[in-house]
Amino acid sequence: MLIVFVALLSVVQTQTLTPERILETHYSDTSVMALSTDGRTLFLGVRDTIRVLDSETGEPITSLQHRYPVTSLAVSPEGHYLASGDTVGELKTWKLADYTLNADHTGHTGRINSLAFGPDGLLLSGSGDGTAKLWNVASDSPLARMTLPGDDGAVVTSVAITSDGKRAAVGDAQHNVWLWNVDAVERDTKPEREKHAQFILDNSNADYSADITTMTFSPDNTQLLFSSAAPFVIAWDLTKNTRVFDE
Repeated sequence: MLIVFVALLSVVQTQTLTPERILETHYSDTSVMALSTDGRTLFLGVRDTIRVLDSETGEPITSLQHRYPVTSLAVSPEGHYLASGDTVGELKTWKLADYTLNADHTGHTGRINSLAFGPDGLLLSGSGDGTAKLWNVASDSPLARMTLPGDDGAVVTSVAITSDGKRAAVGDAQHNVWLWNVDAVERDTKPEREKHAQFILDNSNADYSADITTMTFSPDNTQLLFSSAAPFVIAWDLTKNTRVFDE
């Protein structure tokens, strides 16, 4: 049995959070989950199926099917789309108005580890194939590819994109964090995108020697917060290119 704690979170100040409600489901093998923007719908990745539940009651609404186990989920900011990725690199977007398939987005050759939506249908995906790809939900082909510099075998473990869609952050399994200028990447027709990448954190610091697991931009897009399995949390000021804190 999976127990889901649904809480209302405040980002204004640190405080002790009390669950608003507790949902008990029968999906003990859930690997990933996402919540709709209005908080009314819960999406669970259960093996090769996305279970869609009413977050108030826990009652099932529908289910969406992959061919392989689901590894990542994301909901678009306006609440129109759900993105899902699986263990072999298949990426799908779904229309939440009627829970139908919007598109199959082909291009990744490895597990989808992370998904993040930007504005106007922009979607960023990070994969075990060493790339992050930028998509528009209206197209099945990527708008741009961001390849990790370095040796073959690089693995993208986490991605984030600013609310204005101008910057993308990518974390990898070698505990590096990269920042990309999305506008420059889209304009560049060459296959190599390294010149548009900026290091924020590299793997020379032994204190941070673990996969980057989660990252997000602040609402005003001036800070990037990221965490690792180490564990640690870092806030990076993008206006001054300095670390604000790490814990």
